Amino acid sequence: MSALNEEWRDSPWAWASFPLTILPKCNIKGEVYDTSGVFLCKYSPIKSLGNGTFGHVDAFKRLDAQNKSTVVAIKRPKFSEMKLLTEALFQWKLHYDLMAYALEFCVPKVYDIFLHQQSDDVWFSMEAFEPQLLSQWCGKHIHNTRLFVLFLLQIALILEVFEELKFDHRDLKINNMLIVEETIRIKIFWNQEDKTLEFPFRIIFVDFGFACRNATMDVKYSDPYLDACPKEGRNIFQILVSLWNSEMIRDNLDPTWCAWIRKCISTIWPSNYPALRLTESTRDLGWMYTLTDDKEFRAPLCSPRKMIRECMAALDRIGGRNKN
Repeated sequence: MSALNEEWRDSPWAWASFPLTILPKCNIKGEVYDTSGVFLCKYSPIKSLGNGTFGHVDAFKRLDAQNKSTVVAIKRPKFSEMKLLTEALFQWKLHYDLMAYALEFCVPKVYDIFLHQQSDDVWFSMEAFEPQLLSQWCGKHIHNTRLFVLFLLQIALILEVFEELKFDHRDLKINNMLIVEETIRIKIFWNQEDKTLEFPFRIIFVDFGFACRNATMDVKYSDPYLDACPKEGRNIFQILVSLWNSEMIRDNLDPTWCAWIRKCISTIWPSNYPALRLTESTRDLGWMYTLTDDKEFRAPLCSPRKMIRECMAALDRIGGRNKN
C-alpha cells in the first residue's frame, strides 16, 4: 500500500483519476513488484471463496518480502469492464478511518491493490476470515432474543459511526454482511456514562461497489450513477427489508421485534409505497433499490440512534447489558 500516499488517502474525490501507473504489478507467477522493481510479496492460490455479481473472491497465501506468510482473500472482477480500483480504495480508506473509533474490525483490512499483468485488471487483497453468512447465523439464533438485540445493536453502533464519516453503503442487504463468532467489546457513551458493551460475535461489512461518501464519491460499475448520498435511514432500512424478506425469520422472531421491524419498514417516504407488502410477498428485492433511489426516500425510524435506543432499552428489560 506504499503507493497510496497521504495525498491520495485523504482525497476520495480524486480517486476517479487515480493513476494506475503508480500501482504495483503482479506477474504470471503471482509475484508483486512496485514501480521501482522492488519485490513486495507473492500470492499462491488456495481455494475459491465465492462468486458475486461483479467479482470473484479467492483465498491465497501471501508471502511478503520478510517471508511472513498470511492467508488473505483476493477480489478480482468478473469482467474486465468492471473496475475494482475505487472500491478497493474506498474499503482501504474506511478501514483506516475506523481505527480512530476502534471499529476497524468491521471492515476487512486491505493489504495490496495491484494490476494483474496478464489481464490488466485491478485486483486487491484483504483480510480473510472463517465467517458465517449472516442469513445462516440468523437461522441458528433467531429464537435467542438477547442475541438478536445484540446483533441489531452492534449494527447500529457501527452505522452511527459510518454516518459520522458521511458514508453510505447503499447495498447493505444481509448478503453483504458476514459474522464471526468471537468476543469483541465496543465502548459507548450512554446516559452520561462511559460503558463497554460485550458481544459474542463481530459483524463484517463487505462489497463496497455502490458506496458513496460526502455526497461526492460514487463507486459504481455502470451508468447511470445511483443517486447521491446520504439518505436518512437507508442503510438500516435495507438491512431490515432483507431480514424480513425471510419467511423463517418472520415465523420465528419474538413478536415484539416482529412488530418493530414491520413499523420501521412501513414508516417511510414516499408514504404510499407498499414496502411492507412487497417485503413479505416477493423474494426479488429489486423494488427496494427503486424505492431507495427515489430522491424523496426517507426512513426516519431506521436511524442508528433510534435503533440504539430501542436495543439498549430492550437489554435493560432482558438484563443482558454489560456495564463499567
